Amino acid sequence: WQGHECGKQYFRKKIWGSLETFRSFVKNKECWKAHLSLDPITGMDPPGIRLRPSQGFEAADFWTSAFWVWDRMFTALAAIGYDGSNMALEGYDWRLS
Repeated sequence: WQGHECGKQYFRKKIWGSLETFRSFVKNKECWKAHLSLDPITGMDPPGIRLRPSQGFEAADFWTSAFWVWDRMFTALAAIGYDGSNMALEGYDWRLS
């Protein structure tokens, strides 16, 4: 992870799809936008910023604390023996689509 000084407080936090999204957007919209945008010429990370999607089950279990996405499926699979050693979830960087 790499970012501008205004974004250092969001290191290892979800800044998209969480309550932190709203807080970071309201607090400093330009900083939030800079960290979630891609370079318009190269289509890659802007200079000085390197942001990646969350990894593992935490990437998709909940959208916010109130809305589950895949958490119930993970719980059901865990009940029949699946865990991180025999199941994987790959995060996707939607900015690149």
